[in-house]
Amino acid sequence: MVTRKRSAARKSGAAKKSVSKKSVSKKSRAATKAFASKSVSKKSGGAADAAAAVETVLRRRSEGPEVDKLQEELCDLGYMTRAQKAEGPGKFGPLTEEALRHFQRDNFIDDSGAYDVETQEAIRHLNDGVKRDGEGKVVRGLQNRLVSLGFMTLGQTASGQGKFGPQTEAALISFQQSHGINPSGVLNDETYRALLASVPAPVPQTDHGNPTSIDTVLPAEGRGFTTYRREPGGADQVGRAATIRGVMQVAEEWSTLHASPRLQIGDISRRRGGPFPPHGSHRKGVDVDIRPVTNNGREEPTNIHLGSYSHELTKELCQLIRRRVPGVRIFFNDPRLISLGLTQRLAGHNDHLHVRFPG
Repeated sequence: MVTRKRSAARKSGAAKKSVSKKSVSKKSRAATKAFASKSVSKKSGGAADAAAAVETVLRRRSEGPEVDKLQEELCDLGYMTRAQKAEGPGKFGPLTEEALRHFQRDNFIDDSGAYDVETQEAIRHLNDGVKRDGEGKVVRGLQNRLVSLGFMTLGQTASGQGKFGPQTEAALISFQQSHGINPSGVLNDETYRALLASVPAPVPQTDHGNPTSIDTVLPAEGRGFTTYRREPGGADQVGRAATIRGVMQVAEEWSTLHASPRLQIGDISRRRGGPFPPHGSHRKGVDVDIRPVTNNGREEPTNIHLGSYSHELTKELCQLIRRRVPGVRIFFNDPRLISLGLTQRLAGHNDHLHVRFPG
């Protein structure tokens, strides 16, 4: 009798464990469905869904409907094409990982290539529509592109990085109007794709990652400056983020003093640095060539021996650079500028200023 009772108890315990495991399994499947429907859905309820969603990290070799939805998001934002997704729908492979890294870099998120909590929150922010009074890393990414395109200045963002105020809204509306998009002042998928297509690699407002990395491309033109003899994609105009920001800040201030001519920017460095023939320098992302200023308002070559060269305007430019960039060195062979201590002599520098930024 005792033996039978014990046997019955064991069976009862086993049955309870089985029910318990099935219950946990159902909960697990329900949690996965909750993530799939809430984590990246366009119909997300914003903050409420963010609090309720099950934050599951997706990464390389993950598979399933959650990955498929992530790929849809990346397509909607312009980081993947439908053809690329078709190569592995629902499979987190190298194309999905690189697209996600690109999105993360553009929005000041650690580019781990994993669809983590912070990245999910950024996607939700975009799904809700980024607008006035919003703030965060997605807003910083938006401001970066608006600065790179000339719709905002670095000065305008300095007091409110990552804060969507009236200046950011006005700049976004202006961009939307210029691209035939409904000028709602809200950053949605359509506007995000247009911004990404207009400037694939915006200039970061602050250093993110290694400050000595030579991976920031100067835009072809911007407020107060243009470029000359530029290689396709700006391959010869790559520098440290701080260098490129410095160039753009000097040019912005120059534009407030002189409507024309704009500053003309030449060689900087190649991506990741190294030899840059025929230059002996330009290896570290801190050397920038700038043409002297003309006296006729034209953006054209000149040198210290030509009648079109303006000593006074070039002097003003050197003073501006020194004021804006402490520790800078300028090599240029105008004897009067050398005597004033504004520049230093260097062979072959009669027709351009060689500006060496700190670093």
